[in-house]
Amino acid sequence: HETPLGAAILLEQSSAQYYRAGMPRKFAFHMLMAGHMFRSAGKQERHAFRCFAASLYVYNGERWGELRSHLRSALAAQLYGMGRYALSMQFYAKLIGMDGGSRVSVRSQQKFLNHIVNVCKDHPN
Repeated sequence: HETPLGAAILLEQSSAQYYRAGMPRKFAFHMLMAGHMFRSAGKQERHAFRCFAASLYVYNGERWGELRSHLRSALAAQLYGMGRYALSMQFYAKLIGMDGGSRVSVRSQQKFLNHIVNVCKDHPN
């Protein structure tokens, strides 16, 4: 039986091979999956953040709006969990259209706005 940490490491290693082979989208997808696995492994926040950030860098084009929104949401949640509240709020702000947001449903925007309000209430500094 494979552990989430083991799966995350294998996904990250396979993504490196895709990068070397000149397959940036497969690299980014496997880094995204590795980030989710690192997050589920527990106490691997920085590794998850690194994977999400690497994936976002690749999907920084016009065609990938929904995926970019997913990555921004994952990064915002990851940063919040790491105690990086100001950066977390910046990612949530991008998701509600304040700064370069892409198409996000009204329901999702409300959820992100609620996250921003909660961050402000819980961590006023």
